[in-house]
Amino acid sequence: MHDQIQENTVQHLLSRLSELPDHPRFTGAPFDLSLLDARQLGSIWPAMRRAQTLEFKDPRAQFAHSLCKQIEEAELVPVLDEFSALEVFRHIKAGQWEQALRDLSYLAEKPAAPLQQELIRILETKPSGYPESREYKAYAISHFAGGHGLPELRAEVAERYKNSPYRLLEFDVLAELSSDSLLALAGTINGYFMPSGSQLAIDNPAIVLADEAAYIEFARETLLSAAQHVNEIQTGKIAYKADAAFSTDDAQVISRAARVAAYRDEPWLRPIIGPLLEGVCVAPTTAKTVPSQSVAITLGHSIEAVPTPESVRALRDALALVRHAGIKKKLSRNVKPAERALAERPSVALRMTADAKPGKKHLSLLASCMESGYWLKMALSVEEWRKHLVDTPAGAAFANSVVWLEQRQDGRNLSFTVTTSNADTYMTSADGTAHVVDHASTISLWHPLAAITAERHAWQSIFLARKIKQPLRQVFREHYVADSKELSSNESSMFEGHIVSIRPLIGLARKEGWSISKYEGLSRQFGDVRANFDISADLYPGATGYGTSGKLRFAHKNGKRWEDLPIADLDIVIFSEVARAVDLLVSVTSFATDNEANEKPVTAGDLGLHYAEQAAPSAQSAPPAYHPTVARWRHLAHLSNLPLGVMASNRKNTLAMVLARQIKEGKITLDERHVHVGEYAIHIATARVMKGGEPIEIAVNQEKAQLAAMPWLPYDEILLQRILDNVARLMT
Repeated sequence: MHDQIQENTVQHLLSRLSELPDHPRFTGAPFDLSLLDARQLGSIWPAMRRAQTLEFKDPRAQFAHSLCKQIEEAELVPVLDEFSALEVFRHIKAGQWEQALRDLSYLAEKPAAPLQQELIRILETKPSGYPESREYKAYAISHFAGGHGLPELRAEVAERYKNSPYRLLEFDVLAELSSDSLLALAGTINGYFMPSGSQLAIDNPAIVLADEAAYIEFARETLLSAAQHVNEIQTGKIAYKADAAFSTDDAQVISRAARVAAYRDEPWLRPIIGPLLEGVCVAPTTAKTVPSQSVAITLGHSIEAVPTPESVRALRDALALVRHAGIKKKLSRNVKPAERALAERPSVALRMTADAKPGKKHLSLLASCMESGYWLKMALSVEEWRKHLVDTPAGAAFANSVVWLEQRQDGRNLSFTVTTSNADTYMTSADGTAHVVDHASTISLWHPLAAITAERHAWQSIFLARKIKQPLRQVFREHYVADSKELSSNESSMFEGHIVSIRPLIGLARKEGWSISKYEGLSRQFGDVRANFDISADLYPGATGYGTSGKLRFAHKNGKRWEDLPIADLDIVIFSEVARAVDLLVSVTSFATDNEANEKPVTAGDLGLHYAEQAAPSAQSAPPAYHPTVARWRHLAHLSNLPLGVMASNRKNTLAMVLARQIKEGKITLDERHVHVGEYAIHIATARVMKGGEPIEIAVNQEKAQLAAMPWLPYDEILLQRILDNVARLMT
């Protein structure tokens, strides 16, 4: 019965795709293509491809496009037998390589002679506007066409890339690769790669190539050779010439080899990735030029896409050494995404503690990776937790400075800290009692939302009393709860209506890993959740001016499609982390100002005044264009009267704790929005200083004026430090 239904469906589809309906607006009943198996879907493929070539208004073409959309959304894949494949390729015009490559992956078997002849016909005409570098596409089609034209292609490649030895070596390896790998390479833009989030981002062919023994060996030889070449430049064995170590085409091959090795986490990659990256980023002389800009940039992209502990460490080390401003700027954009991506490979990420020495750089890298576990829902077995964190010197430095959460099988969640002393390990709960971990439990980083208010305050008091500087903000971490009225929606208005400065917004957003769209605002992935933050302004590199923040929207990935995600279905910790990331953007860029504004003279009109002999502006006249300095103060004055946001509220609570002695002695008072020192008031959200209601500027001593004992800060934040600097100055 089911087979008969499928057969009837196929016949109806073929009829709709090949015959005109009696009425041009006829749509007919919808079809569910998921009822068809792969071969039945393949049987309608020729008719669907033919219908797609008709005029768009043709009902058959519109029907074909609707079927394609359904196929894409349902991720259906056809299988083309010899007959269906021949029908498909007969209707592909000569030179339409992209169309041919699109359907070659659906072949059920190796092409027979008739199909090979069709492929030869398509291949022998180069596409219109044919660029010189499409050899990956040509090679893939030639491979399916029985090797037709390969000698000519090899000669063409040899001439084109005579100054790119690695590109030529890779071409020789193509003969040993599978059809899937050849199609993966053909799907790139001449082998070029951009990480996810870029407008030019495509699937990473390294994922397919990582299963190819021949390409793995080629990658090893290529990277070892490249590292040796760079070493000879750095030691003077080869004369240094700026940006001449490798060609731009070789850079793509080196980058791809690095991604293949990193994807497999090859041991031989670990000792060479650092010297290779540093070697192409820094000249052997004092010049600000580099041996190879292209390799430096492409390796940065590769590390961002497929990071390992060694490659992320190499990226940080290279940034500390590079003198070329442009390379430094580009590599700095790879660091945060690389650290987040490393956290998505926990088995690889935690390996960093095995042979690393305790240090600030290592602790910072480990903290960034572990922090990503909040939205990646990282949970370790007790054995993994001990092996990688508690029982290693590098891991113990981190483990001893954070709060952990034990998730027991009976559903209980218990928070505790770890203290290692010599060979002994002590675990303590927030109430000071000893804690014993159940070996059947899982361990993750504690989050403030996993506790009630009393427990949060208890941990804050403990860390403040012990003066433990946490490698990531945890016990004093801002946390956010969605509005109950918005739970059924995928949109939150929590940050709607803020005026933000576009230039610093773009800079900060890119640094924090947000993707920028001219028309769709900002987007960023948090594990399998995507957040979109609307901004009422065109966003693009170099944009200036101001915009208004809009809705925060959530989606999750279903297969290859993004679907709206109601906030009620969103993990509360993930919502909080997304909101915290957005709050950072809003809090920082709402107060952004143009430093050059202070150098311009302020006129009476800027202040909203007019001379006595002049008539006052009419009520209907346009508002004056205020001087930037005046506009800044007006904006800050407006913000000063708004309720404190979560970040500012958290800052206020921290100030109450670190200034507790001065408050108790009556030297300082703390109200809803201000810290008061005598007749001065410092706003908690802006750090603006007022005296008698008038704004004043405080010149803080560069050596930082001290309170009797400057309060110890449990975490680093510029605004919090500025408030305390102002307090210290005013008290002296």
